[in-house]
Amino acid sequence: MHINNCLFISALNSTPGTYEWINQKFGISGDEVAESHSYEIGYQTLMRTSLRNGSSTQPVKFIVGDKKIYLFDAPSKRLAVLDKANGSLLQQYQVEALSNPSDFTVDEANNKAYFLNSSLVYEVEIN
Repeated sequence: MHINNCLFISALNSTPGTYEWINQKFGISGDEVAESHSYEIGYQTLMRTSLRNGSSTQPVKFIVGDKKIYLFDAPSKRLAVLDKANGSLLQQYQVEALSNPSDFTVDEANNKAYFLNSSLVYEVEIN
């Protein structure tokens, strides 16, 4: 694995009926179920990065947003946008202008991704 940066966006609330059933059946509160479910999904997403490679020394950036998962692979200069609900690939962006990318962030509200490249910040329009 060589993916060192990703964005996980969590909106994992089940229906009130689901929480009520779990509480009645197992005595676990809805808040406990929601929290543990968020941790489990976040862990599954994070462990699809280069953290799975025990010999990797690259830092991994994990960002949580609202609707999508963003994975940025700096060596290939590729930003992948995944559906948060099912993990399917929605879009890919190849950012060839980057020569030495070191960080990224996403502004979902304004459909922009920002990449730190040496001392310059690149802005890319995303859908």
